[in-house]
Amino acid sequence: GATGNIVTEDLVFMLEAMGLHTGVDVEALIVAREVLLRGLPDEAIYGNLPEVGLPKGFTYANEKGARSQLCRAPSQASGLSNSAIW
Repeated sequence: GATGNIVTEDLVFMLEAMGLHTGVDVEALIVAREVLLRGLPDEAIYGNLPEVGLPKGFTYANEKGARSQLCRAPSQASGLSNSAIW
């Protein structure tokens, strides 16, 4: 990948491990990666999580009492509706 890009499943894992609920299923991302690898066998696919797997005892942030206020869209965090922003 290009400099500065990050692999989605690695990013989601990092955020969840930090306690930020993403709402993204990491296991589903790993499965989607396998489909991508089968469809594009000659392409380089990056990322570390699929190679090493989720750590034993991994739990999603929402299962640990996530800081969900940080993960909301600005309109949700401030209590404004989308119509008030647009």
